[in-house]
Amino acid sequence: LRPTRENVEMLAKELKEPMFGEYHLFFSNVLSNDSVRMLAQADEFELVKQIHECYADFYALMPHTFTLSIAPNSTLTTPLADRVRDGLFALLLALKKKPA
Repeated sequence: LRPTRENVEMLAKELKEPMFGEYHLFFSNVLSNDSVRMLAQADEFELVKQIHECYADFYALMPHTFTLSIAPNSTLTTPLADRVRDGLFALLLALKKKPA
């Protein structure tokens, strides 16, 4: 799951009215402290068993080529710039490089 505000809010809503007996959460990038707090507050039934950050917010095409699946003619808006930043951050973490 990509850790966007919308996704975390939907997940928090799900945790307040759970459909399953336990949840194992896997995020494709870094989860903010605020998002962790929001999920913890929503998990009233203590059904979340684990949370993992997998750093896979990009698509590997070949060993040295990747894409973020963004249309090439896209206008650079704030949400798109955030998506590019997050994708590059995940790529660096997956390659075990320390982003500065």
